[in-house]
Amino acid sequence: MADYGYTRRTPNQVDKLEAAGCVKVFADYAATSPDMRLNLMSCLVEMEAGDRLVICEFTEVSRHVGTAREVLEWLDVHGQEFGVLDEPKWTLAEVLAWVRSFP
Repeated sequence: MADYGYTRRTPNQVDKLEAAGCVKVFADYAATSPDMRLNLMSCLVEMEAGDRLVICEFTEVSRHVGTAREVLEWLDVHGQEFGVLDEPKWTLAEVLAWVRSFP
């Protein structure tokens, strides 16, 4: 089981994810459209069951609920986990239930 980092922000967040122990950090530019986050998709495909996607803030996944739901459901289906450095108490099940509560 390994932690994989993802950010769409600044190099500071890459450093923060590396310091948190992520074996690899993927980054997209903040202005990238949700449909064009190629490095997020690469990260998800590279991860194996039991691995964890780690982000600094929840909005790293997406500011759009539908896109966030798709990413979280991918993790769930593939037996992967999810962690937010600024909110370490959230589990994948809790965040997925919350995101699914939106229409």
